[in-house]
Amino acid sequence: MKRNETLTLTVLGGGGEVGANCFQLCYNGYQVLLDCGTHPKKEGFDALPEFALLGRSPNALIISHGHVDHCGATPYLLRQFPGVRVYSTLPTARVMDRMLHNSVAVMETLAKERGISEYPLYDHEDVGYAMRSIRTHGFEERFFLGDDAEIEATFHHAGHVLGSASILLRTPRHTLFYTSDICEIDQELMNGYAPLNGDVQVDTLVIESTQGASDESAIYPYPQESARLGESIRRVLKGGGSVLLPCFALGRTQEILNIVARQQEEGVIPAVPIYASGLGRAIYE
Repeated sequence: MKRNETLTLTVLGGGGEVGANCFQLCYNGYQVLLDCGTHPKKEGFDALPEFALLGRSPNALIISHGHVDHCGATPYLLRQFPGVRVYSTLPTARVMDRMLHNSVAVMETLAKERGISEYPLYDHEDVGYAMRSIRTHGFEERFFLGDDAEIEATFHHAGHVLGSASILLRTPRHTLFYTSDICEIDQELMNGYAPLNGDVQVDTLVIESTQGASDESAIYPYPQESARLGESIRRVLKGGGSVLLPCFALGRTQEILNIVARQQEEGVIPAVPIYASGLGRAIYE
């Protein structure tokens, strides 16, 4: 880099832990946030990223996917700093609409039942403003962050949940790749992540490592694990029982429902009614 160019990366949340994911990239004074989530195990203002480190309004925010630990603080940020440009894929924007309105309802309930005075951190009107602020782009589509910005962005398929993306950022002399949450295996509803082309030279890699210490040799292959699930369900139903499968609302619920439906069509699982409820069903609809 030339001496008059500066590039810094600051962790506002999600460094060394799961939750409140938010990373600040500053290039020659232009500030970009990568994700803006809340922490699932903290409450009130403690669940937010360290926005006090910003100093001023960021110029842009890029959301990788719709899980609240990556997008749940977006309405709060835009309440504090109106006018921030927000970018995501179209499926992520649609999912965020459901997830964030649900977050308002959950915070309102917690405020009443547990007396958390700081809740809700934002309301449904704030969510509406956040959604109107989002500009969507497709995978592999290059776009610039603002009219006068020298930062080019591209979304790459991450294979995690519907619409999830890794983010490639290019400046004239530096390339940063932010993987966010990735999945390398092919799931029922989507393929695994798409590796970058071999001709892309990445200077800085920001990678999630939730399963980084897992021994993959001890994990069943996905098709085999799905078959084991179907066999377990069949055995319980044949014995006169019922099956309850608790699942995360975004991603896992839709995946499990499709696996079960397919195995019913294949005759592995008996043709019994399937019931789904809550946010997981709302996202599916």
